[in-house]
This record gives sequence, C-alpha cells and structure tokens, in this order.
Amino acid sequence: MKIEEISERKTKDTIELEGKVIRANDPSDSEYGWSQRIILRDDTGEMGCWLNLDTKDDKVAKGASIKLEGKLSAEYTDKRTGKLKRSINGCKWNFVE
Repeated sequence: MKIEEISERKTKDTIELEGKVIRANDPSDSEYGWSQRIILRDDTGEMGCWLNLDTKDDKVAKGASIKLEGKLSAEYTDKRTGKLKRSINGCKWNFVE
C-alpha cells in the first residue's frame, strides 16, 4: 500500500507500508513496553508511525528503509500545525535492503 491510499481506509484497519525513515524520535518506555515514533516517507507522501521495540537498543535510525504493519489511528489534530492527521500504531517492522 502507498501512503496516499490511506485516506480511503477506516480507523483500526491493518496498514502495511514500506519506505524510508525521515525522522526518528528517541525510544520511550511505557506500561506497554518500548516504542519509537518515526516519520516514514514513500514516493506518495509521509506518515507518522509508532514502532514496537523489544528493547531501547532496537531503535531505528533516520535514513533506514523499513517495512511495517500496524493499525490506523482515528483522526487527531496536530498541535503544531492545527491540521487533521492520522498515524499507524503498534507497528511490527523489519529492515529492507
């Protein structure tokens, strides 16, 4: 699937994407385990995604190519831009060469 096709999907649909990481935040630990927020880019757009990590050291770096699968969030308002956005949450992922 391409990022531009996500607008046709419903909340909680399973989404599979492949692309390049253009932004990678530091991993964070919570009651649900380690996670990391990234921005993934393909040739049609950009998408915020939350990756599941086994440990803090499993983090993904900016520039990495990955394939992921997760659930589409409900729309939310971006605090910085005021625009409606969605993200992909609880992503299982792996590196792509």
